[in-house]
Amino acid sequence: LLFSILALVFYKGENKSERHILLASLMWVTMNSFWMWGDDLKLEWLSLSARVFFLIAAFFIVLSIREAKKEGHPIDLKRLKIK
Repeated sequence: LLFSILALVFYKGENKSERHILLASLMWVTMNSFWMWGDDLKLEWLSLSARVFFLIAAFFIVLSIREAKKEGHPIDLKRLKIK
C-alpha cells in the first residue's frame, strides 16, 4: 500500500492515462489487502469492501484506455499479460 501511494504522490508525468493506471494499481493493492484481512479476521464487511475496490480498479483501467486513445498514445496491454 505504501509503495502504491508513494508512486502516485511522486509521479511527475503529465500523462493522465498513466496516472489512472497508478490509481488502478492502488485500488488493486487495497482490494487484495482488504480481502486477505477480511478472510483472516472473518469480517464480511472487509470482503465486501474488497469487491468495491475491484470495481473501482476496473473503472480506472477502462478510464486509462479511453484517455490513452484520446491523447493519441499507443495502448500497451503487455504489462497486464500474465506469463
